[in-house]
Amino acid sequence: MFKIKSIFYLIFIIPLNIKCQSKIDKNTNEVMGNNDSINSYTENILWKQLKQCFDYYYIESGVEGSDEYNKDDLQAAIYKIEQMLFNNNFNFIDKNLFNKKIKNIFGRTIDVSSNSEYLYVNFFNKCNKNIVYHPNDIDYQGIFIIKNKNFIMDFYLLPRIIDYQKEYPKLYEKEKRLTEISNREFGIAKVRYWKDMFSLNEKNKNVLTLVSRNKYLFNDDKSQFAWLINNDSFFMENLVTNFGYTEDKKLLNWVMEKNKSNAVEFVKNNIFVKNCQGDLEIREGILKYIEENTNENDNTYYTALESFGYNIGDDNNFNKNEKVKIIAYIANSLSPLFYKYTQLNGNAIWNSATMLYNLSVRNEYIISEIEKNNYFNLSNLKEVIENLDVEAPPLPAE
Repeated sequence: MFKIKSIFYLIFIIPLNIKCQSKIDKNTNEVMGNNDSINSYTENILWKQLKQCFDYYYIESGVEGSDEYNKDDLQAAIYKIEQMLFNNNFNFIDKNLFNKKIKNIFGRTIDVSSNSEYLYVNFFNKCNKNIVYHPNDIDYQGIFIIKNKNFIMDFYLLPRIIDYQKEYPKLYEKEKRLTEISNREFGIAKVRYWKDMFSLNEKNKNVLTLVSRNKYLFNDDKSQFAWLINNDSFFMENLVTNFGYTEDKKLLNWVMEKNKSNAVEFVKNNIFVKNCQGDLEIREGILKYIEENTNENDNTYYTALESFGYNIGDDNNFNKNEKVKIIAYIANSLSPLFYKYTQLNGNAIWNSATMLYNLSVRNEYIISEIEKNNYFNLSNLKEVIENLDVEAPPLPAE
């Protein structure tokens, strides 16, 4: 099997015109040679994957079979997915803009001086940058950023995204003649072959998911939003909760409404977090959402954020200085809402005083540290602290 360093677009549905040609890398023809090279490469990888089958286990022992995948499997998928994106009118954007969007959305910096062709984004541990050549399942969730082609993709094995029965009929016939797997130690295996596992509709859905993600993120195609939240909700929610992406207000609103019934846990896990360097990261976009969506009838997230502030002293994830900063940010967001809505005759239930007032009564250190840090340059905080003297005292202990 030979290695191929770069690729060009394979178009089977629509012919290339002069305008489309400008989107193809200049060095493509020099490096790749011709379509036959790509077809041969893809066919070899596909046959390898078909022989590996979908999965198998040995009947007598119950031992599961396992197969290792590698860069060749990924490269074959890159060829096909690039073709699919092009055929579905994805606009491959400028590299600089792509790099900027990747930084903004996933927090990853693409090193333009690096020779690596892609980055792996691990959804289970975003700080772990090791490459994982494995399809997404219960144990693996992540995407590949294809640096030299400016799109993102899952690690899909070819039978999950192509109608190989139609495109490669000879391989399909060979697959049908595959025999059972046996092993001297474990005996005969029960095999599930690719041909028996996935319908064309399922494969089309996988392709549509990849196309919709890329159009939504890199072409700013908001028409993809409804389909994605209904069919790709894990990915969409993780953009906000895992990576802190809050620029799309419609997406942020969807995530916040989706988690409203579990507001306390959402606030605890997704507003004040540690970045990969171990430093405090404050997701101000979510705080802004709470400020703008709290009112006299609904203070669900207000109450959850207030509770988090009250209990921050017991949180071992943050040091003393970080805790003061967190309290400052919470007070900056919540205190103005308290003053604005507690006097109105709404349905929401409020405490008799602000969180900052109650905490400062117990610990004067908090106020002095906030003032020492120039109110952390927060717009409301100085006025909030000046108003503490005129607040009502907290309710007496029962």
